[in-house]
Amino acid sequence: MTSLPPIPAHLPAWQAGHLAWLASKGLPTRYAAPDGTEPARADLRDADLYGADLSGADLSGAVLSGADLRSADLSRADLSMAVLRSADLSRAVLSGADLRGADLSRVDLRWAVLSVARLTGANLSMVDLRWTDLRGACLNGADLSWTDLSGADLREADLRWTDVNGADLSHVILP
Repeated sequence: MTSLPPIPAHLPAWQAGHLAWLASKGLPTRYAAPDGTEPARADLRDADLYGADLSGADLSGAVLSGADLRSADLSRADLSMAVLRSADLSRAVLSGADLRGADLSRVDLRWAVLSVARLTGANLSMVDLRWTDLRGACLNGADLSWTDLSGADLREADLRWTDVNGADLSHVILP
């Protein structure tokens, strides 16, 4: 068993506690900047988090590219500025999650629940959002170019300044 890197001493207690919890679950916690020049970020690239309960977790700025988050509970989680490129979040619950400025390009979000999620300025280009619940979500200024939104529920969603160039909007549920 490989030992995990020490949690940087400069971290606030809440963040050190969260990273310690991830390590206790055997997840690969590496830090983007262990020298303290920027906030430490969990590096969970390609992690197997299938069905994980991460509700309310602070994963702001985390690197989750390629992670398996199918059926995971990320409700109310802070994923602002997180990198989730090519992750699988199909059937995940992200109700009330903060995804402002997150990179979700090429993510699979089929059948996911993103009701009242904050996606302001998020990159959702080339994402599979088929049959996704986006009721009341804030997509203000998000990039949804070349995204498959067929069958998605967008009732009460804020779509101001959202780029939907080339997106598939067939069978989208609008107010």
